[in-house]
Amino acid sequence: ASMVRMANMLSKARRERTDDDLRALAVDMKHFPFFAKMTNDVLWELCRVLEYIVLPAGQPVFFQGDEGDLFYVVLSGKVGIHILPNPR
Repeated sequence: ASMVRMANMLSKARRERTDDDLRALAVDMKHFPFFAKMTNDVLWELCRVLEYIVLPAGQPVFFQGDEGDLFYVVLSGKVGIHILPNPR
């Protein structure tokens, strides 16, 4: 999967993604083990609603105790996990 190509397609507003974009994203997503067994229909819908964000180094993605209402896929870079002894 080309991370640059995926990033370019995901950078488009969701309503601006073409069927070709969605098809290519679904094919690329199949290369990630987590998504490999998903049906094409599920992947298509997922690719239709994905949002692309870029965070600067050191920027928290979420905090311990936050409601788990989002799912993140890291296309490049690293993520560290810090568990606090007394979450807020």
